[in-house]
Amino acid sequence: MKEKNGVTRAAILRLFHHSFFRVSWYSSMADNLHNLVEMGCLVRLRGSLERGLNPDSRDSYQRTPLMVAARDDRIGLAGLLLERGADVDARDEDGDTSLMRACLQGHPEVAKLLLFRGAHVEARNKYGFNALIRAAMFGHRVLVELLLEAGAGIEAADNSGRTALIWSSLRNCKDTVALLLSKGADVDARGERSCTALMESAFRGFTETVKLLLRANAATNLRDSAGLTALSLALRKGHSETAVLLIESGADVNVRDSFGRTPLVWAASAGLAHVVGLLAEVGEQAYSGDGSAWSDALIVARRKGHREVVRVLSGGKPCHKGLPTEIK
Repeated sequence: MKEKNGVTRAAILRLFHHSFFRVSWYSSMADNLHNLVEMGCLVRLRGSLERGLNPDSRDSYQRTPLMVAARDDRIGLAGLLLERGADVDARDEDGDTSLMRACLQGHPEVAKLLLFRGAHVEARNKYGFNALIRAAMFGHRVLVELLLEAGAGIEAADNSGRTALIWSSLRNCKDTVALLLSKGADVDARGERSCTALMESAFRGFTETVKLLLRANAATNLRDSAGLTALSLALRKGHSETAVLLIESGADVNVRDSFGRTPLVWAASAGLAHVVGLLAEVGEQAYSGDGSAWSDALIVARRKGHREVVRVLSGGKPCHKGLPTEIK
């Protein structure tokens, strides 16, 4: 049935329904401080706070509007929230604070504001991360320096035992590694699986980071929980350049891990004929003498089909390439 103007009742109802929910949506957005911060609406945020909305309201992840501002580098909105009484050390469901969020994302100006407003520099989340570790693991050098100047403990470790130096090393953040070493970080601190920064970087083949750590006198022959040294860890993953650097820096080439495997076995398993030749020259022999397949590099090489390695171990001329890895 049509009305006099030709518009059906159903059309009128649809229009009303659409208008009602559109107004409701905008009203909801205006009242949701998290959304206003994400959109950068300073004026509307100020108005909402003046109407009495709680500056420490929580979203489904227990984040406050200040955490969102810190994450998104919205320093003006962060300042307004703090002026209106936002808790600078409020925590989300993981235990992260606004300062941790700013450091994770790499926002030094927001971090300065939060520290000026009294943010706890040593606060930790449920994983044991603090702001310094958050900054170090992503290579935010400026923030690391800022936090150290603010009194952050350089040897603080997460729940696994990893320090800021270990995290920056395993992420190959060379500038941050250099800074932490210059500030006196313990180069041989132990983290997860008793690994040091040198072990973590060697395992990943981060040769330039390994150089930095060696210049700081990192111990080359410490062992992880499985008895592996940095050299064995590098060879396990086939990182020949890193391995040669460690060998030339005095790493023990005869050391055995918890299962009797030597660096020579790991090199043979990875098919690194030139490293096998170098190891044979500087100390290892083709056979270990205990009859174990794991500790017999020749058997391992044959099983894996590494013919060049077999040739070297069987008495052929060592073919190491003498990679130029001098620490300068």
